[in-house]
Amino acid sequence: MGEYEQLRAARVAANRRRLEELELVPKLALVLDAVSQREESSAHDDVKRRKVEDKPRSPEARAALRRSARVVGKTEPELGEYRAGRARSKTETKVRIDKYGTSARPSSSELDVDLDLHVSDELRVFMSPNSQVKRFVVTSLCDNQAVAFQRMSGIVPFRNAVCLFVNLPDASNVDSVYENRFEPEGSVLHWFAQPTQTVESPMITRILAASTAAPSAGSTDRVLLFVRPPISHPDRAFYVGLGALVLRNVFPLESPVRFEFLLQSHAQLKQSPTFQAAVQRDYTRMTETLARIP
Repeated sequence: MGEYEQLRAARVAANRRRLEELELVPKLALVLDAVSQREESSAHDDVKRRKVEDKPRSPEARAALRRSARVVGKTEPELGEYRAGRARSKTETKVRIDKYGTSARPSSSELDVDLDLHVSDELRVFMSPNSQVKRFVVTSLCDNQAVAFQRMSGIVPFRNAVCLFVNLPDASNVDSVYENRFEPEGSVLHWFAQPTQTVESPMITRILAASTAAPSAGSTDRVLLFVRPPISHPDRAFYVGLGALVLRNVFPLESPVRFEFLLQSHAQLKQSPTFQAAVQRDYTRMTETLARIP
């Protein structure tokens, strides 16, 4: 026996003695026996399965296996009627999807927003009767028309506007770097694009162009801001429309890309208690002031 085999035998003997000291030898024997039985059973099943699969079938038997149980025993006329019914069912299902499904709704990018109404100096509150507050805002912007849009995205494009839906930071979360937030006086919003977006992304390019255009330039494209406080109760969920944004600065080398937007109507908005509460992250007071909005 070589040196390696001697060392291995010594280690095996030492391990065996340790198992005996811990009284684990009987348990180990049971485990090994169970593993052996399972391997034998698995091998037996494999052999049995191969025998069944290798057994030749007659053409009639193979044809019967390919048929659905719903058509077994049917005559040819009955089969023709069955197939016709299946075709009608598929057509009716497609019609129902086209009539009532998402595909029947126009995309938000195909519809216009009333810019005269929403690019104004007036703070607008959108309080949904249910928990789908974002859908309530989008349909309100489209004159209560059902519309398809990306529900999980904070950017909703329309034909003449891009709407940013921003969740305001929690009042206790003061150290977060990547949060959409107002500067103390509320005239500037720091907004972060999605991590995968760059200044060359189509939507970011459009936001840059729409927010750079001066109101007097006659541009028909705008960037509109809607903010939502971090309130978890569905019956108190709402968005506040703060009008149009104007680009002050962009930081393309940061990841994600950071924007600094000026609120076009800040001079009027700062007089609103609701806006002041939002800037100060006093969301309880922000909710309370809604009852006093005419």
